[in-house]
Amino acid sequence: MFLNQPSPPAWAIHCAAIVVSAGWGTVGHSTTNHKSLASPKGVASQSLGATAVVRVDTSVAGAAFDFEYGVDHGPRCDSGVDVADDLLRFGSSLIRTHDSGVLDWPVVYPHPNFDAPTDDPASYVWDAADVYWGNIVDSGLEPYLRLGTSWGQLGGGLPPAGVPYNRTALVDVLLHTVKHYREGWGGGRNFSGTSKFRYTELWNEPDSAVTGTPHGRFWNRSAADFYDLIHDTAVALKTLAFCHSEHQLIAHNIFTSLLQIRPIPHREHRRRCTGHRCS
Repeated sequence: MFLNQPSPPAWAIHCAAIVVSAGWGTVGHSTTNHKSLASPKGVASQSLGATAVVRVDTSVAGAAFDFEYGVDHGPRCDSGVDVADDLLRFGSSLIRTHDSGVLDWPVVYPHPNFDAPTDDPASYVWDAADVYWGNIVDSGLEPYLRLGTSWGQLGGGLPPAGVPYNRTALVDVLLHTVKHYREGWGGGRNFSGTSKFRYTELWNEPDSAVTGTPHGRFWNRSAADFYDLIHDTAVALKTLAFCHSEHQLIAHNIFTSLLQIRPIPHREHRRRCTGHRCS
């Protein structure tokens, strides 16, 4: 819309900077995927840390932008109002499942001590999660699955900082959650082949703090611990056949916010984590 204007508006430059440097930008409660913005021929970007300079050569024919737009937590509002038709009319296609509550790992796998088999369908409760997922796909929208926890689960649902937890078991819970919605694993409603499901986000805002307490809102351990979880989860998900063809893994704020968690992890931890792609 603004690419042929001599002076694009300030908001356009700001959004482009977010998109090119991070891949996914979250503005308010909207999630925008411009993963190919810097890729087309004729479009170049120069990383400037938290910002980027975008140059567009309008003389190059055939350059295409991959643009998808979506929102957090819908299409039914907490008040019960269904806004699916409005979202589709506005051009939205994705619903990020963060803050749904019902898709949090401690809800679908209600065993905080990991004392139930993670590969047994009987250990999982899909009822509320399937209703929420069904509201999305039955409306013609696409779920953007956020693995982890919502606002109401302090510390990501994990034990207090300093208390060990079974990371291997948690990874398996996250893996089987994806398998449920991609392959119909584990009972409940079978969504296999019924809708698009191309994006899985690994956790949310690991640097988010809770004012006045020592707890993290979504993560209560070190950055190195978080990178280990992301690495192990990505490795596990990449064993699934669909992951190699059409699915994308996204680690929330992996390039910036984790630097605010102390201690800052060794470069090797960051490399292991950010080096993962499904395709």
